[in-house]
Amino acid sequence: MDVATIGVGDVAGFVGGLTRRYRPRTVELAASALRSFFRFLRAAGLRGDRLEEAVPMVPHRPGGSGLLT
Repeated sequence: MDVATIGVGDVAGFVGGLTRRYRPRTVELAASALRSFFRFLRAAGLRGDRLEEAVPMVPHRPGGSGLLT
């Protein structure tokens, strides 16, 4: 894949697809990895934009620890 062809819509669609298949924490980790990857691409000179900003924030749903407060 040519990383120069990845667009904002591709990123949003990919993360949106993850939210339908995986738990929120898994999607959150995948989104974080994508942001890191896009920062790497920029640092390596393979992209000039800040595509990491196109990765949507994943709503954090606190997990139950089983403890009552």
